[in-house]
Amino acid sequence: MDVETTPDRQQAAPTNRQMFLTWLPLSSATILINVEDPIYISVIMHAANPDVELAAFMTYGWAIMGVLSATVYAMDMVSSSFGTTATNFKKIMGYAVGIGTVLTAVMAGLASSSTGSALLQTLVKVPPTYVETVQRVLLGLCFYPLVAAVNLTLQGLLIRLGFAKHIFWSKGVRFAAGTVVLGIGFETQFAEGAIVGVTAMMAGAVLQVLYLAAVAIRPYDSLKRNPLEQKEISPAAMLLFILPLLVFPLFESASKFALAASIGRMPDQQAALVVWPVVINFVIITISLGATYNLVTIRHYNRKGDLAALSRFGIFLAIALSSVHCLTIVTGVFRFVVESLENVDPKFIDVSTTTMWILAPAPALNALNAFYIGLLAREKKTVPIAVAEVVSFCAILLVMVVAIQSEAIQSVFAVALATDAAYLLSLVWLWAAWRKYSRADLPGQAVAG
Repeated sequence: MDVETTPDRQQAAPTNRQMFLTWLPLSSATILINVEDPIYISVIMHAANPDVELAAFMTYGWAIMGVLSATVYAMDMVSSSFGTTATNFKKIMGYAVGIGTVLTAVMAGLASSSTGSALLQTLVKVPPTYVETVQRVLLGLCFYPLVAAVNLTLQGLLIRLGFAKHIFWSKGVRFAAGTVVLGIGFETQFAEGAIVGVTAMMAGAVLQVLYLAAVAIRPYDSLKRNPLEQKEISPAAMLLFILPLLVFPLFESASKFALAASIGRMPDQQAALVVWPVVINFVIITISLGATYNLVTIRHYNRKGDLAALSRFGIFLAIALSSVHCLTIVTGVFRFVVESLENVDPKFIDVSTTTMWILAPAPALNALNAFYIGLLAREKKTVPIAVAEVVSFCAILLVMVVAIQSEAIQSVFAVALATDAAYLLSLVWLWAAWRKYSRADLPGQAVAG
């Protein structure tokens, strides 16, 4: 194993260079994934019925799939934390395959039954004319929970064993495969836009798993010969660690679900259905760059003396990301994207730009959230992380309920304000939780791990 990837061997406080070199490959991999979404949107916006197909794929289909898949999104952290022996890894992979299979069956039922159609219309408020397309999208995505569970479990093993570079390369494989399928779909129109997007998404995800499985063979064999520790994980210990983490992605996806459902209950939903997917999938690039800072913090926070360096770098990163966000508006980059690449109706351009300005604090707030999540995760204090996402969810519900009842603000502006409020209140909670734990029972010299 590379000594540099072993946190407990780091003796001095991390330098800016070390933190940057840890953040760079993680953020680069994130860029590859998030650059996909504008490309997907661009292809769908050139389809025969872009409004319906974009909403079916991004606003409804992807959000519903995210809620159902939330229970597997913590598998990289579980695998990285507990995959210290081959036996432990087998147990974790068994859990991942089991829960992924169950979720795949649930999605298939929702996508292919009259009950699923009724639930989409009553619970999610999918417009009747969109339901058939949404169900086709869900059917195409039904294997995604299983693929994602295996994918993240393999990623966690590679990160723990010092082969994190393969995470970047695997996402490069996914990006390339998805882009090729999108290009073929754009040129040949072999299916409607939403189905082209689903096909590209699944092709990329499957090839990513195959790549990760191939490169994990040698590290796994090494782990069998030389386990990192002798203690095997008990089912109870894994559950105590994983259950709070399951809440985090569950409520994160539920927040997206709540936003989608709220849009369906507002009078000007057409503008929001067109504008919000375009804007959020542009903003998510800078937001995700900040989200990777939790892994930087976990990697470099080994003793209390490291806290000052990590906080300084985190604040710099937060300011830089929101500044880049604003520059894309001021320089006209965002306007060029929505006009020339996303093919957005000209009547929605100004609305899109205003929504971008409202979301300007989001990248900075999310980077700071990630900093405190990393600190708490390093200390295995996962309950406050889960509660933070509940706080975010409640903030979104509160803002959207007020917006729906008052009808005083355009729907897409309300969604953007709700997103900012969620990040802000989550940050306040995480800061308070960290102060409580850091004053109470954390070790004085070294971090438990």
